[in-house]
Amino acid sequence: MPGTTDIGNHGDDTVTTIALPFSYTLYDQTFTSINLSSNGNAQFTTTDTTFTNQCLPWTTHNYSIYPYWDDLYLVNSGFGIFTSISGTAPNRIFNIEWRAQYFPGSGTANFELRLYEGQTRFDVIYGTVTNGNTSATAGVQKNDTAFDQYFCNGAGQPATGGQSYILTPCTSPTPTATGSPSATPTASATATATPTAPATATPTAPATATPTGTPAGCSTYTTATGTGTITPGTTDTGNHCDDCATAITFPFPVSVYGQTFNSANVASNGSLDLIGAQAPFTHGCQVLPNTLWTMAIFPYQDDLRTDQFAGCAGFPGGTCGIFTSTTGTAPNRHFNIEWRAVHFADTTAPANFSVVFYENQSSFFDVFYGATSDNGP
Repeated sequence: MPGTTDIGNHGDDTVTTIALPFSYTLYDQTFTSINLSSNGNAQFTTTDTTFTNQCLPWTTHNYSIYPYWDDLYLVNSGFGIFTSISGTAPNRIFNIEWRAQYFPGSGTANFELRLYEGQTRFDVIYGTVTNGNTSATAGVQKNDTAFDQYFCNGAGQPATGGQSYILTPCTSPTPTATGSPSATPTASATATATPTAPATATPTAPATATPTGTPAGCSTYTTATGTGTITPGTTDTGNHCDDCATAITFPFPVSVYGQTFNSANVASNGSLDLIGAQAPFTHGCQVLPNTLWTMAIFPYQDDLRTDQFAGCAGFPGGTCGIFTSTTGTAPNRHFNIEWRAVHFADTTAPANFSVVFYENQSSFFDVFYGATSDNGP
């Protein structure tokens, strides 16, 4: 919906504050005004003119929407930020349209932010954006740990069509599973975040939108079962032991439950500890949360060993341990962590599984299972 009211922002690296025609709630705060940057973002609590975009979170910039944050230029004739109101109370839509160029005055960046009266929803509509998503950031941010990124510097979804960001209430995890446990390396489980922040993306123009992000609050993961194979680890982490943990460094930042990590500890017993260095062995089902861990992923927590026994013979080189590899190229790399272990109670029985993280995809990770003697205690 074209903007018809010129807010007066015709500058380079400038922010203009305007009153909203109705109160609008972003996350858990209600606002009556908004600060619009020439560089394609809408800030509710800050007035930062920074032109160099960065991937979210943009630290200390709470309650901000990023329709198309780039180094934009509104100086030339015909360019600026324009608003309009469509519909009637209590169902109005406030349209904020950027008609911009890229610094220092080339190309076209035309896009719009739509705020909905009485709803925790907003839309972003893309017109002509010459540079696409190659040097821009799109998403929404509550604070340094609750945010939802749609694209950044070429990674993520394209800057086309329209996306609707809708704040959804907390729900309980609803795991679904198909198939039955198998001792062949064909099963994979994909964990997908179901956050309380805007994680439901419904197109309002011809586009399919699924923003990725790391919202905080009561985020949960749901699981789905499919097929796949383990990508072998090629780098030995040095974990060849019983009840021990080894520190590893991620090749790119990994986000889980709204926190970003650069390293973790892999445990011989089948856990990936993101905060501590615990390596306890366990028997039977573990009721979560468990005080033994603070923030961890459990691809196959059991009483395992990664030192050398007869059950290791079927692994590459006949060796047990925990191995890593990185596949793909930035900004779309995969980091694979593979366990080649045996069961403590039966060292002839192998346990082979892996966790895979995806660069710039913070809402999910994969677990792949190879040969295991059971379907987990």
